[in-house]
Amino acid sequence: MDVAGFVIRDWNAHVRLAGAKNLGQVSINVAECLALRDGLAHAINNGWSKVLIEGDSKLVIDCINNKVLVPWSIRLLIQDIRLLSSYCEEIYFHHVFREANFTTDALANLGQKLKPSHLWEQGLPLSCFVPFYFDLIGPVCPRGFRL
Repeated sequence: MDVAGFVIRDWNAHVRLAGAKNLGQVSINVAECLALRDGLAHAINNGWSKVLIEGDSKLVIDCINNKVLVPWSIRLLIQDIRLLSSYCEEIYFHHVFREANFTTDALANLGQKLKPSHLWEQGLPLSCFVPFYFDLIGPVCPRGFRL
């Protein structure tokens, strides 16, 4: 079973919107694309047109940035993401290591219990506060560190 999660923050790092969903049986790459696509769609729907996307799947970020060939299994999802990107005034896709993305990982773990999905419009669930504060202090955790 795979899950997806996303967090949308403003330039002050305040959480504006977060989401998680249980995806059933999909590959990791598909789950990463679905999380990115869903988060981007919600950002556009809320009128946020200057977007910096940080994702911990190097493959997905590199596919969107045209650095590698897109695997057939995620080709349509990458096309969706590129189409959604065209609605943004400015958009950047940046790879971050998992150790800089604890909040999204915690939300995705919550997604295992959700059917089918959930949005948090006023902050984060309590179980995500510690990971959120780890993310705020920056990438100071060594590779492989887990909360």
